[in-house]
Amino acid sequence: MRKRLVALALGVMLLLGAAPCESKAEENAKRIETKITFLNSDLSSPLGDDSLETVINVKEEQNLTVTSSEAFRGIYIIWNYIPSKEATLSYNGKSIKIAEKGFVHEYVPLEEATTECTITFSEAGEIAEIHAFSEGILPSEVQVWENMDKEADVMVFPAFAFHEALFFGGPIANYASAGYKVQVMFMAGYTDSGSIGRIHEELNSLWEMGVKWYPINANQSELYSKTEEEAKIQYNEGAIITAVENAITKYEPLVVVGQDFAGEDGSAVHKLWAGILVKALDGLKSQSGWVPQKVYVHRYEENAMVLDVSNTLETITRAYEKHTTQAFRKIAPTSDVEDPLNCVAFGLYRTEVGIDTTNDMMEHVQMRVQEEEPTPSETESSDPVGQVTAIQDVKEEGTNILEIVSVIFIGIGVAILSGVGMYTLAWRIREKKRNME
Repeated sequence: MRKRLVALALGVMLLLGAAPCESKAEENAKRIETKITFLNSDLSSPLGDDSLETVINVKEEQNLTVTSSEAFRGIYIIWNYIPSKEATLSYNGKSIKIAEKGFVHEYVPLEEATTECTITFSEAGEIAEIHAFSEGILPSEVQVWENMDKEADVMVFPAFAFHEALFFGGPIANYASAGYKVQVMFMAGYTDSGSIGRIHEELNSLWEMGVKWYPINANQSELYSKTEEEAKIQYNEGAIITAVENAITKYEPLVVVGQDFAGEDGSAVHKLWAGILVKALDGLKSQSGWVPQKVYVHRYEENAMVLDVSNTLETITRAYEKHTTQAFRKIAPTSDVEDPLNCVAFGLYRTEVGIDTTNDMMEHVQMRVQEEEPTPSETESSDPVGQVTAIQDVKEEGTNILEIVSVIFIGIGVAILSGVGMYTLAWRIREKKRNME
């Protein structure tokens, strides 16, 4: 068999030559210049000026059209308020639903290139930006979010936007960049008109740290409370506990990371949120619900660890800087454990798998076994004998084909060599005759 393959290869090389193989790397997508028309007005500037300050209001049954002289393969929409009902994007005779996943920053890929698309709204909403992109690898700032169905590796519970970087940047950036599934649940939802900009900031921050799973929240407002008792009056603690229980049950996190029990910078609301997480975990355990393998608390002194952010602190800092509305605080993420606002000091509050011996939250954690897809041989036939026979037939057929092709090429090679040999012999006879004369 090996000889046949060698002969076949030699024959191909002799007759066809060796053709070099070239692989073309996928090109980067570029932002396409577009014209955006809404209610017979050109809104290309306010919807393409890279400013979230300029928004347009859309209403039921209104249409918005994006056109370009150059083909595009995707539309990136930055909503200010997402319509309560899905919208429809139409192009090239096709229609797809958008605004149905609840993503404030929504990238919509198109199955084929187009120079025009129309968005039809079924409910009122607000749009800040619309950008079109060509085919290829999208720029890093284009956020392609996914909804996590279940099975989070790490679940983090910041109270408010900016906490995810300032207090939890260590675990979020470290484990998201390492490929772990990181789900973030905020206490605040920022759905009121006065704080809608905070959603954009938290999404930009999480995306900067490598999170791909869209964050969730307990749909609360960001309030200030002087005492924890006042906070319990301002917030419906029971409803929030239920929301956290439901989230943990849905995502089944292996590791949970919560807020400082003393309240980050002494905040009564932060302290309330930290206690709510523990109460939710207690409730689930008493109901034989989901129990994470490990629970960490920021700045918890027992079983303490310090995360190494030497490779991620710069990223965490860039993420925090996305919170432009918080610039007045004059603070920044730090790895200094002496600073109460650091993002690296955590303590192991509960464990089902043993005490840490390293500064790794995933130490001892039993990762889920990913189910492998059945091989073709397992799905095509349930008859082992039939499978073996079919495979043998294919092998034999392949062998016969190789034999035939090999014989052909060998025959051609022999013929060429024979011709050369006969020509050489005739030349030698003629030379000998000349010499004799």
